[in-house]
Amino acid sequence: MKINEIYQSIEGEMSGHSQGALTTFIRFQGCNLRCDYCDSKFTWSKDIGEDNWSPKEIVDKVKEYGNENVTITGGEPLMQKRGLISLVKRLHDENCNVAIETNGTYPLPKKIIEDDVYWIVDYKWGMNEKQKDTIFGTINNLHDGDIVKFIIGNKEDFENAIRIKDSFDMYLIQEDQPKFAFSPMHGKLSAKRLVSWLLSLNEADKLNLYLNTQLHKYIWKSTERGV
Repeated sequence: MKINEIYQSIEGEMSGHSQGALTTFIRFQGCNLRCDYCDSKFTWSKDIGEDNWSPKEIVDKVKEYGNENVTITGGEPLMQKRGLISLVKRLHDENCNVAIETNGTYPLPKKIIEDDVYWIVDYKWGMNEKQKDTIFGTINNLHDGDIVKFIIGNKEDFENAIRIKDSFDMYLIQEDQPKFAFSPMHGKLSAKRLVSWLLSLNEADKLNLYLNTQLHKYIWKSTERGV
């Protein structure tokens, strides 16, 4: 597998782990999207990163850090589906709590859906129509404990995200819905302003809706994420 980095930090956002939980991050290299607001553009290219990490080598590094929580992120981890499936199995064998971040444009592998994994789907602005169709199927496979995230930079983003959330609600079983997390774009929108918009919503739109702050960005510089 092609990995950009493995490091330990805190879980800075809403995920399957509690925000603030001590967590080991495994960052996969390569992404199929090019979002202009991305804070991990160094993961885009397939030509950068460390080649040929085996699942065993990654798990050995995770064990060295000693954190029970593991978040697999990227880039886009599902671009390396075969290795990801093998890695998740080994992490479960070590009793790790596993969360996987994806942009939702690849179908979730059944072999992982059946496992005890938390999914965090980052809805990306600027997807093409085929990718949008795929993400609806992805979100249909999410359950209570999983999360759909939106990055909000302005009022237009906010209103679009509410419309998209409402359209997802039509396809989801009410008692088994994921959480929908709205995150203010760092340096562009204040959390205070976003909260004011959230509180102004009607009761139906507030259902399963949460503020998501990027806690790690208040602790470290943009070039730092932990140790």
